[in-house]
Parts: sequence; C-alpha cells; structure tokens
Amino acid sequence: MCGPRGLQPATPRQCARMNQIISIADGYIYSNLVWGIHVELVSKPLRGEPSDEAGVAIARSKAPVCLQALADLMDGEPWLAGETLTSHQ
Repeated sequence: MCGPRGLQPATPRQCARMNQIISIADGYIYSNLVWGIHVELVSKPLRGEPSDEAGVAIARSKAPVCLQALADLMDGEPWLAGETLTSHQ
C-alpha cells in the first residue's frame, strides 16, 4: 500500500512510477548490470573463475539503455519516485 508513512511514495502517480522502476529493474537492469557486468567482472575473478567476455560486451551495450530508461522516468525529480526520499517512520 502506498502512503506517506511507509517506504513507498505517497501519491498514486508516484506509486505507479515506483512500479515501473521495479519492473525495469527486474526485467533489464538486474540481469545486465548485476549478472552481466558485476558478477562477470568482480565476483567470478574473486573466485578465480574466468569472465564471459562476450556476455560482458552484450551487457555493457545494454547498460546505457537501462540507465537512460530510469533517467527518463525521473521527470526532473531528484529521486526516482518523487521529490523526496521515502523512509520508514
């Protein structure tokens, strides 16, 4: 439930924006930035495993699109889902 006292935004518009951001993160950002880049370039080398360079190249090519989608949704706001940072009160 969205509301001013929780970790979620207060208005229906901001709640909808939050849901859009979550969907983008789930569908595109996590797989490309976390699995495609971080795991391949940080986690695997720390474990002594080789990185999948072809996979990294694909993820790198998609990263700017993912991040631009978030920037476009910000609509001039300083935070992703509105004008203030949400917090648990």
